[in-house]
Amino acid sequence: MYYVANILVIEDDEMIRQLLLRRLGRAGYQVQAASDGTTGVALALGGTADLILLDLRLPDMTGYEVAQRIRRDAKRKVPIIAVSASCTETDRDHAIECGCNAFHPKPMDWGKLLEQIEKYLKG
Repeated sequence: MYYVANILVIEDDEMIRQLLLRRLGRAGYQVQAASDGTTGVALALGGTADLILLDLRLPDMTGYEVAQRIRRDAKRKVPIIAVSASCTETDRDHAIECGCNAFHPKPMDWGKLLEQIEKYLKG
């Protein structure tokens, strides 16, 4: 049996969200998306995501808050990769403290992002 990993993208920028959906789909993943934190948390808690790509600047709450809610309420621990244009050391450290497993800066290096995704999906 062939298993396809499911990735949840939580990203408010329509262009970036659509780019991620297309590229991840072409890479063979099933992808679902949310454009705000509230919807993202609901999908993460009620869905089947194997990995989450999380923007840190969302319209209704920060990505830090999203990560904290997912970590607090999820029945299983899903890897979260923070993806943000805010890429200071403080931003990276805070993302990890809030429950993200890794950090990837924008603009994204597609090859490196895929490597991170594969690393966390393979455990």
